[in-house]
Amino acid sequence: MFNNIFLKFFLLFFLNTNLIYSQKLKKYEKFYDEGNKMLGIGEFSKAIDFFNKSLKLNSGYCPSLYKIGLSYKKIQNFKKFEEYFNKYLDTECSKYFDEVCFNLSEYNFLKGNLTKSRDLLKSISDTLRFIDYSRIMDNLQFNFLSNIYPVIEFSARDTLNYFHYQYSPFYDNRSNTIYFTVRKGDRLFDDENIYTVKYQNNKVSNVLPFEFLNSENNEGTVSLSKDGEFLVFTYCVMDFKKNSCDIYYSKSINGSWSTPQKFNDKINSQFWDSQPFMYDDMLFFVSNRPGGVGGRDIYYSNKLDNEEWGQAKNLRNINSPNEDISPYMYDNILYFASNGSDSYGGYDIFYNLDILDDKSRPNNVGPSVNSYLDETSISIHDNTFLLTQEDKLNQFNKSQIFIGSAKLNHQEAKDISFITIDTSDMKVINSELYIVDDTTKTPIIHDENYIESKYNNSMVLVESLGYFPKVIEIKNDSNIIYMQKIEEKFILEKIYFDFDSYRLNKDSKKYLDIIYIWLRDNKHLNIEISGHTDKIGSDDYNNLLSKNRAKSVYDYLVNKGDNLNNLSFRGYGSSQPIERNYEGDKNRRIEFNIIDKINIQ
Repeated sequence: MFNNIFLKFFLLFFLNTNLIYSQKLKKYEKFYDEGNKMLGIGEFSKAIDFFNKSLKLNSGYCPSLYKIGLSYKKIQNFKKFEEYFNKYLDTECSKYFDEVCFNLSEYNFLKGNLTKSRDLLKSISDTLRFIDYSRIMDNLQFNFLSNIYPVIEFSARDTLNYFHYQYSPFYDNRSNTIYFTVRKGDRLFDDENIYTVKYQNNKVSNVLPFEFLNSENNEGTVSLSKDGEFLVFTYCVMDFKKNSCDIYYSKSINGSWSTPQKFNDKINSQFWDSQPFMYDDMLFFVSNRPGGVGGRDIYYSNKLDNEEWGQAKNLRNINSPNEDISPYMYDNILYFASNGSDSYGGYDIFYNLDILDDKSRPNNVGPSVNSYLDETSISIHDNTFLLTQEDKLNQFNKSQIFIGSAKLNHQEAKDISFITIDTSDMKVINSELYIVDDTTKTPIIHDENYIESKYNNSMVLVESLGYFPKVIEIKNDSNIIYMQKIEEKFILEKIYFDFDSYRLNKDSKKYLDIIYIWLRDNKHLNIEISGHTDKIGSDDYNNLLSKNRAKSVYDYLVNKGDNLNNLSFRGYGSSQPIERNYEGDKNRRIEFNIIDKINIQ
């Protein structure tokens, strides 16, 4: 009888214990679900409360560790974000492992912990899930491997950091005044205004709003003509229906500024036109209008004899497929900011020695000015140098303007260097480089002298056994080249089509001329030329467009001769995005798809 009572008691205790444990289990999962709902609608503080309750019941619950870290990142509490993401890695969680490594890598990059950032990136197994993976890795390799001659040696003496954001400086030496743009918050509709500050004897004083131009809308990026009689600036209308920016001007008449007038449609467009800069009889500005090279491009207009301005033109030899902004001209040299792969991080300052020479290409000004942070604009006058630097992790000053002096060293570097890297493991590999002229390949010796007139702007074919070819332009004396092993697919990087067109342009044909040389030597590869589109348009339309684009490439290569019987073509429409869940413009591409290797008798 005693045994029966003990058995009943044991079973009752066991059932109650499991019931309590089950209720507790459901409770921390329930708190997680509630927190996830709050995170989904942007209620980050409430989400954090629920995730904390979940972790209080189960401190090692991986989904809550990941989501609470993500929530802290959303509210820019980076210390807590880092703490919980590191806990996630210490707990040896697996589901969000790649996401945690990527976020921590990006964070450490912005802190300047470059080696740690690289190690975290290398821990990621599925790199294609992250659009910015290649960009960060490119920036890391540029920091580690580039050896750029510093054409600007900058020494900072003071800083403008009165506001949350201050940027786009312009120094007027006649009045010893710095004009700059101010935004006091992070929100989309926070007002932008123009401010001024006196700068004399290396001292800053009298920070004031430029009331003449400021209004309830947004104003910014002032520039003055050389004589100080003509002022240009950006004026933006920000509302919930339409956001637009245009370029305005004002004339000095008897010591007073005239009512601002909008430039006509030879300069302004229906799109985003901003960041004007005056240099002699030229007006530079930035626009995202269609027909450009990248996202935002630099344009210019010349002043005509009748005081009118000519039709704006795209600086195509300057602009890249990325973002090119903040033009500034000094001593006939154009400076601007760009966020391409040949930068130390995000936006860097670049220069171009001859903007009207189609063969002239921009170069990075070097590590004295640029860093792993964003350097987005400059202003130069004699010995005064202003630099805008943005720091996404700074809670108080997202951007600030450094004031100092600079020594300009625009001279050629002595030695040319090439470093070729395997994209799969980021290790240095051997390669051969050739300058291509028609169908002739002229070898480049890796350690020969760098002669800008010979190498700058040359199209170079890079080959390595077992790798797809690479076509590069030599931009300076230090060149980092990334190569992909011959496996299945290879994106033809420099094939561009106009909207709704399958006609190859001049630059695409030039690129294919060099690829043809590689194909001629690799007839053992059975290659399908595949065309891909984004999701804009119907499936039937995209399938036909992608097929026609692939056929254009096929026809151009085959018609060059040499019996390229190993080529075929096919259109895939929008059915194969470049990365999972990605719907952007990178899906519009041409690929080489290696079907198999064939025997050549």
